[in-house]
Amino acid sequence: MLLALTCIAIGEGSAAAQSDSVAVTPKFTFADGVYLSFDDFRRNKPTYAWTDLEGKVVSNEKTYITKIEQLALKNRQGKVLSPTDIWGVCIDGLPYIKVVTGEEDKYFATFAGLRVKGRINYFSYEADSVRLVEIAAYNPVNGLPFRKGRIKKTEQIGMEKLLHWNTGEIVDLTLENAMKWIADDPQLYNTLAALPEAEAEQKLLKSLMIYNDRNLVYLIK
Repeated sequence: MLLALTCIAIGEGSAAAQSDSVAVTPKFTFADGVYLSFDDFRRNKPTYAWTDLEGKVVSNEKTYITKIEQLALKNRQGKVLSPTDIWGVCIDGLPYIKVVTGEEDKYFATFAGLRVKGRINYFSYEADSVRLVEIAAYNPVNGLPFRKGRIKKTEQIGMEKLLHWNTGEIVDLTLENAMKWIADDPQLYNTLAALPEAEAEQKLLKSLMIYNDRNLVYLIK
């Protein structure tokens, strides 16, 4: 959908775990706007509200993907906000993290929505993968190759990433990386480690959600 920047409301946090803080649960809604840094995101303090900006933003809730062609600050005579300066955005309470996708990055910035929220966050998107493919030219008389070479072929591949709330580190979603990040929960770690590798990988995202539920992170109001 095409977003009307002047009409996006700012979301607030959900149920409080303490009087001065709120837990980041799966249903937690972050404050809408543009975040220029990871620290701003962790504090739930967007640098700019959508009402401060004008430009073109396209967001697809089904694919968890948002694309931004351009943004400008209204109160600074149209000063352009460079996509390279943006860490992430939030739309309707859902954070989207800026990602690198390849050729399309020349034309607009791409942001992937968090599908799992908490101490360990998960997001996915598609990106270009370039590989060299060997080709040959054949002699029409004898059918034998007389010239060979390699060309670049670009394909779209699925990318799955984890974002750690405490550090901002982003790593690939692998069993090895996930096990490192849940090592401070011995019961869950041992349960997952005891499973056959294929079964552990199948239950990985569910295990991360269990970990988040048992190891909550909090925002100061």
